[in-house]
Amino acid sequence: MFMTYGSNNYDLAMQVLGDTEVLWFKFISRINNDVMQEISQYDDPMTISGSLQPVNRNLYEQYGFDQNKILYIFYINAELTDVQRNSAGDKLVFKDQILQCESSVPDIFKMDGWIGMLCSVFKINTDKGFKLKLEEYQKKISKQIKEKSYIAWNRQL
Repeated sequence: MFMTYGSNNYDLAMQVLGDTEVLWFKFISRINNDVMQEISQYDDPMTISGSLQPVNRNLYEQYGFDQNKILYIFYINAELTDVQRNSAGDKLVFKDQILQCESSVPDIFKMDGWIGMLCSVFKINTDKGFKLKLEEYQKKISKQIKEKSYIAWNRQL
């Protein structure tokens, strides 16, 4: 099959590679708390699909990546926010890993209807605002599961 640059091959790529669902916590802003620490604010999570690919270890040295980080590229047709001045960047949750959106890869993907976002495994204790948002989400989901279990149990009676 002949591929043409600019022909929006995202849908075809997802059919071949298969997609991966992640929870997307979109960065909103930063606010100062009582002791003037900047706390990041995130929107409620949404489930999004794309292709999550580990970065080949051979590329770490070639591009000067930190050897101590675990890196992925997440290919998606949505606008993710990377880390930049005055922005903590978006966070993704995949299975038991939290991923920090570090930087977008070359613009060729944006022109084809998708982007590639370089992501690193994130240590949750470094972002208090995200930690609070994730805990809030986990409590909400836990409550919904308990309510559904209670309803199902009552239906059996």
